[in-house]
Amino acid sequence: MACTVLATSPIQISKFVVTVVPLRFGVLGYWRIIPAQQLTALLVVPFVGSLLAVVIIAETLVTGFRMIRDERSVLDRLSAERACTAIRALEATVVFSLTASIVGLILRLPDEPMARPGVIGLLFIFTALGGLIPVENLLRTTEHHVQRRRNEAEWGTTSTRSHHSCPHPNPYI
Repeated sequence: MACTVLATSPIQISKFVVTVVPLRFGVLGYWRIIPAQQLTALLVVPFVGSLLAVVIIAETLVTGFRMIRDERSVLDRLSAERACTAIRALEATVVFSLTASIVGLILRLPDEPMARPGVIGLLFIFTALGGLIPVENLLRTTEHHVQRRRNEAEWGTTSTRSHHSCPHPNPYI
């Protein structure tokens, strides 16, 4: 069954793995199960969030481009599966707004070196903002899994087509 999920949704499963592995590392570092890794665990979260943001932006742009080129009406496609559409819209909104806010924050930084409390404050801000993206990705992966299970129960099959009533044209995204 894991091979079926991986074959039908490689991008979603890859994003899930990229989210869960650093979160586990962060929790283990925070609870000092992995000694002397607290700061590394704190730095991994915004880095992973940044990587996921790049992938989600590319995925959103490709999906939007394919949706525009499709013969079916955009409104029909968006209203076909409202939960999936809402979660995808939330994901895109979170990623685009957080990316814009981080870029805006970086542009406002002073040219001279900042005081240490300012740098630590920025670290906490970037960690919080970067942590929203993996959390939202886990929400989308959960929705994808629930939808897949619902389709299997409804149609009694594990074919690629049955896993994707989500209104995006490419079943691999």
